[in-house]
Amino acid sequence: MTFRVFVAVGLAAASLCSAATAFASPSDDQAFLSALDKQGITYPSPQFAISTAQYACTLLDDGATGVDVAQEVSKNNGIPIDHSTYFVGASIAAYCPQHTDAF
Repeated sequence: MTFRVFVAVGLAAASLCSAATAFASPSDDQAFLSALDKQGITYPSPQFAISTAQYACTLLDDGATGVDVAQEVSKNNGIPIDHSTYFVGASIAAYCPQHTDAF
């Protein structure tokens, strides 16, 4: 299934995640994108997916649960909850492993 554009989440991510981007390495980005690719989850662009993932981490930092973030990603982008849950899990693994207990 093709991801719809991450309109609300992605736009917010672009403005809110500049600090998180400073800590991400190219290998983190590649691992994240590879995880999505292996699950058949498509995205408008690599940078957009990375920014959205970092925004997911920001939401978790602000106290949201993994389920909350997955539901927001699903609702805002019209994707199945299983894809958005996987997306958030891959985001955690790549960019905010301190939230591994979010689910």
